[in-house]
Amino acid sequence: MEHANVLCAAAVFQTHADFYSSYGNETRGVVVFDENCVDVLLEPITTTAKKWLAWVEMIRTWKQSAQIAPFLGLGNWLAKIEQEFLQATGADGKELKFLPYPVPQHLHTPGIKANPGLMKWLDSRAYRAAHRHVTNLYRAALHLLAAPDAYVLLERVKTGEGHIVNVRFRKSNPLPADKEVFILDATANEELVRALAPGWEIKVWECPPIEQQGRIIQIMDYDISRKRIKRELAINKPNNPSWLVQVLDFLLERYGPAALITFKKFIDKPGAEEDILGQLRFRDLILGLHNFPCRGHTFDAETLIVLGTPYKDQASVWELALALWGFSQLPRTQYAHRIRENGYFMAANMAYGEEHLRPIQDFLVTAELVQAVGRIWPTTTCCKG
Repeated sequence: MEHANVLCAAAVFQTHADFYSSYGNETRGVVVFDENCVDVLLEPITTTAKKWLAWVEMIRTWKQSAQIAPFLGLGNWLAKIEQEFLQATGADGKELKFLPYPVPQHLHTPGIKANPGLMKWLDSRAYRAAHRHVTNLYRAALHLLAAPDAYVLLERVKTGEGHIVNVRFRKSNPLPADKEVFILDATANEELVRALAPGWEIKVWECPPIEQQGRIIQIMDYDISRKRIKRELAINKPNNPSWLVQVLDFLLERYGPAALITFKKFIDKPGAEEDILGQLRFRDLILGLHNFPCRGHTFDAETLIVLGTPYKDQASVWELALALWGFSQLPRTQYAHRIRENGYFMAANMAYGEEHLRPIQDFLVTAELVQAVGRIWPTTTCCKG
């Protein structure tokens, strides 16, 4: 390996410290990524405001107060904007689901570095029972304080007990300018890659589409999530089956035998509130089961049913638009059901109307399909600085 010119690795390794300057990579001319590149080049970070404030309270007990002043300032600011966000409403008077905030200039701390002593102290605190509920957000805080034009995107999530506020942002992991990089990914989107790697020479190779054998049916509606399936099961009655149970039974009766891909929790020893398969009349027509993520399938069945999707499109569109183009290019239109075609597939799902957001939304829709049914349209994208 140390004499090889090419390193092939899962793209997530790029986020490891000193990835390009160690392991022999400093002398390699080519790097190959075999994984979804967008979520690596713009690494998504999501933590609740409650966890941020718990971490700030823990770090407040560090004795060398001069070294933690920037983090305390960040915590005070997050507490302030959380309250502002919970009170904010849109032009129609409704509560806002998303609201971005730039990190104030007075909090910007260029050149701030990780303190080994503080890192060791934070790790030691994690073992104590009083801090088991605390997530160590030290590296995320360093990024927000050091990165120019840093921002957070607050997201309101409704629960039975009230509201949770998620603090989201995308951490940039730039490509090395002295490498030739190949992205082997069925979800690669040329427009999106060009936006992610400005100034790079981008070349795209598209192989012929793989011939699909059999029938694929994806049940995704707006968002067939784990929570949605549990709600469906809660209202299911023997004499009045829920919508989802009826649909699955209809498909099995009409097109079975079939294989099924869905969330792991509903396949691997499900509890009573998760056992949707146990509610089906035609359960015996399911020949094979697989959980997300699934790269291709090898079931002996003519029909494959894909139940659900692992992606949360709306928050991802906001995060990617904010990271790529800034505040001026955030969605303005209504998030609504739209039909889009890309020449090979037609996708009808929730999306925004702005044309500049289409590369992001096409990427997310393609990712849903590929995550569910395998590498339908492999693409090699070459980026060279």
